[in-house]
Amino acid sequence: MLNPPLDKKAFALRPVRVLIKKNEFRHYEATTFPANPFNGCSMYLRRCFGDLKEDGSNLSIDVLDENGDIIQEYPITRKGFNYLRMVLKFKVECTPSNNACTGQLA
Repeated sequence: MLNPPLDKKAFALRPVRVLIKKNEFRHYEATTFPANPFNGCSMYLRRCFGDLKEDGSNLSIDVLDENGDIIQEYPITRKGFNYLRMVLKFKVECTPSNNACTGQLA
């Protein structure tokens, strides 16, 4: 069981990496589960259950509501992060201040 339990308004998951040296956050694309958002979020977090803890990697998973607001946050290990990257295929979220996406914004 997740601790704390997943909020009933869970709609999407968004991985986040803290870039300590730059004092910034790197957000990755949120993943939604249109057929059943709560169950989709719950399933992937349960699959990472043993990896939902601090390990010094400065990684976390934001749980977003339908409006894209952060309603919860779970720390995640590098192993859990890499698993989610493999199955959800998320990429860095492109924003004007994100150098990783330079040239990709219209």
